[in-house]
Amino acid sequence: MEYYQQHCRGEDDMLIQLGVTFQGSMYNVTSAVIQALRTALLYPLDDENPKHLMKNRQFFEMQMDRFKRAEARLLYV
Repeated sequence: MEYYQQHCRGEDDMLIQLGVTFQGSMYNVTSAVIQALRTALLYPLDDENPKHLMKNRQFFEMQMDRFKRAEARLLYV
């Protein structure tokens, strides 16, 4: 916070710069997740074999279902 107070032109600019920083962080996190998914999938993302695409989809859906578990506690986030 101190950095933004020293280097911004006021409170409005500080909020904008915080938003830009947050967006940059989210881009980095999203990129990392996509890269991890590429290596975790059974087959390449651009594989044209329908059976391979279905296996990838099943894997992805299984991972997404993990968020539905009670221990994920997403309702509290």
